[in-house]
Amino acid sequence: MTTKIGVFIGRFNPPHLGHLSVIEEALSNNDKLIIVIGSHKTTFSPRKLLSTEQVQNIILAGVSDPSRIEFASVRDNLYSDNEWVIDVRKQINYICSKIYDENKIISLYGFSKDQTSQYLKWFPFYHTIEALPFVNGGGELLHASDIRELIYKNSKSLDIKAPYGNLPVSGLELTMGKPMATQFITELLSDNLERVLWISDEYWHYKSYKDAWSKAPYAPTFVTGDAVVFCNGCVLLIKRKFSPGKGCYALPGGFINQNETVKACILRELAEETKIDVPPAKLANSLKEIVLFDAPSRSMRGRTITNAGLIVLEETKIPKVKASDDAMGAIWMPLDMISRLEDKFFEDHFYIIMKLSVMLG
Repeated sequence: MTTKIGVFIGRFNPPHLGHLSVIEEALSNNDKLIIVIGSHKTTFSPRKLLSTEQVQNIILAGVSDPSRIEFASVRDNLYSDNEWVIDVRKQINYICSKIYDENKIISLYGFSKDQTSQYLKWFPFYHTIEALPFVNGGGELLHASDIRELIYKNSKSLDIKAPYGNLPVSGLELTMGKPMATQFITELLSDNLERVLWISDEYWHYKSYKDAWSKAPYAPTFVTGDAVVFCNGCVLLIKRKFSPGKGCYALPGGFINQNETVKACILRELAEETKIDVPPAKLANSLKEIVLFDAPSRSMRGRTITNAGLIVLEETKIPKVKASDDAMGAIWMPLDMISRLEDKFFEDHFYIIMKLSVMLG
């Protein structure tokens, strides 16, 4: 016996009628459908309004046959497409291993809309089925980002005490269909709209930031320096006080000045943001290596390249730190706690810490 398995990969944040169209097409031509949800464990942001579990709930509310759907989730990997593909394959293989038929035909569904769809070419061992794009009444392709912006642009009128929180119900039903829109609203109201309002503030911050640079003769590229300081099994962090990333854990760091080197930027930002009780000369001598992190999509501020300075302090006692006025706090966090707070970090700082901690040996 041969089992036909469909695979559909996306962030689905949120799911819309275009996604639902592909799901129903895949269900009609396969025995099982595996939906792989991306950006798992990524911090909430204007790009990510919903958790993985909320995405699942919304999809299940809209599909015709939930019993034939299996879900998998994968983290983003900004710095290795190959590792991301391996992770996706592991998830798919695990689900397929529970299906005991020896013969399995796996088909990957999707449609090539832009460079974000290039992953469809990374799975040559699956049959690739180009799904028909779903357009709205105006003939335009549906995008999840348009739905998120609909929420953010109506954020000032949101009110947990109002019916449906004053969310734009009619607009959501047009793009998501009534069952998924109803579940979407339920998920957004589940935490009293606090997260929605916080993400909306982040959205408007990024928009004003980009608007300020919109008249530049060419798109700017920003350069930053971050200090990754390890001491006695801990890493030094700040908690951001303002947007972007308000309330998130982050590495001490900031933008490079016109008249300084990358190393000088890292050491200056470390001293300014944490007031670490270590002589400047000792900090400089403890900087072992500077590692570049330049994924084009790592920051929503625009093209931002950061240089992470690996600093290893050989101290018998962890140095005192004190946050600057633009941070909520400065703390030493044990490395074994970091993985439990993966979704609380600003931008790719969790990845940077993990990458440099491996270099410690």
